[in-house]
Amino acid sequence: MLTVQWLSLERVHLIPIVALFLNILLSLPATNAKCVFVGHPSQATVKRISDRIAPLDQKKFKVVGMMGKYIYNIGVCTAIMESANQDDIAVLQIKSADKTSTVIGNITNTYILDGDNWVSLEYRNTYNKKKALLMIICDESATDDNPQIQIISQNIKKTDNYYVFTLLHPSVCKKQPSISVGSIIVIVFISIVVAYFVIGFLYMRFVLEAKGLEQIPNYGFWQDFGNLLADGCNLTCRSGSSTQQKTYKGIGDDQLEDEDERDEHLLPM
Repeated sequence: MLTVQWLSLERVHLIPIVALFLNILLSLPATNAKCVFVGHPSQATVKRISDRIAPLDQKKFKVVGMMGKYIYNIGVCTAIMESANQDDIAVLQIKSADKTSTVIGNITNTYILDGDNWVSLEYRNTYNKKKALLMIICDESATDDNPQIQIISQNIKKTDNYYVFTLLHPSVCKKQPSISVGSIIVIVFISIVVAYFVIGFLYMRFVLEAKGLEQIPNYGFWQDFGNLLADGCNLTCRSGSSTQQKTYKGIGDDQLEDEDERDEHLLPM
């Protein structure tokens, strides 16, 4: 009986500790919430757009609405609230007068589109039917230290549910294809060859007054060079033997053959 009673007391003492541990877990902020793209976009589209907005990923912005009546907190594929039960809010509208807030869109209900110099993220709230469109537009002069974000359409009436924001950033600008080192080497080599032959031809033609093939600069060298290439190709690419086996033939044997036949035309008819 003493043993059973001691175990019961031990469990009673553990209850506050377990409750405190669960409370700490529930109060921990949500980490690294991401956009959930709906509307059945392809994996290639999701990856392309995610790469384009990567420098803005997990960033948060605050925008003052028209006439200062509302303040908007916006996250780029991140929740603006870090509490566990509000970790999917992408756009939050706060009324300046009484600080009441309204959820405009959620990161778990995001629609994406992109063009050459823009990307759009549309956050939707399925409960109040509100939508927030964040247009990220190319601007090479914009920086992370000085983001240029503003609201261009703010619906005040209760029947209106659409809000449009613009964010200028260079990350969505169309990247020009870069030239590789190998391409640069090839271009330089071709340019040198063309200049060599053009300048050499003009020099041979008008200074040395050469004619025909002699107008080609260093014509003798290139002629020998072509023969050497042909010999090398013949040696490398052909499998047959380059020399034919010759049979032994004695000296003067061709002179001793059919001597009578060679003198036959001298006999009298």
